Parts: sequence; structure tokens; C-alpha cells
Amino acid sequence: MGVDLSAQTVDVIEKTIDELVKKGEISEKEGKKIVKKILKKSEVKKDYLEFKIKKVLKEVLPSNKKKGIKNLLSEEEMLEDLKIKAK
Repeated sequence: MGVDLSAQTVDVIEKTIDELVKKGEISEKEGKKIVKKILKKSEVKKDYLEFKIKKVLKEVLPSNKKKGIKNLLSEEEMLEDLKIKAK
């Protein structure tokens, strides 16, 4: 969902910038610069969010179990683990 939402947002931004260029409110060069700047900022924020998610997952998932889907905690175990860590 996040990737789809991000792609939709980029599409809306590009269309809006294209409309501003067509109306002559900004130049094509300015429009490209704006889009590039927005994309760079969103990429940095995406990378930061991924980093934070990985950090939380490392804290929540048990390190003494083998990695793999079969060995992930059940939803109830994860909630219990989070409650203990929150205290």
C-alpha cells in the first residue's frame, strides 16, 4: 500500500507541475527542478522510515529463534512481548 500511495502522490505532483507549466506560471526547467527536489526528499524520508521499521522489528522479533516465517511470534505473543517492553 505504501509504495502504491507514494506512486500515486508522485503522479499527482507531476500532473500539477505540468499544469503550472502549461499555464505559464512556472517554466519547464523550474517544474523539473521542483519535481526532482520533492522526489529526493521523499526518498530520504522513505529510507529513514525503513530504517526505523527495521530497528523496531529487531527489538520485537526474538533473536534466539531461527529466522523464517515459521518461527515468527504469533500476534498474541508479539502483543504480550510489547506489553512487557512497554513497562
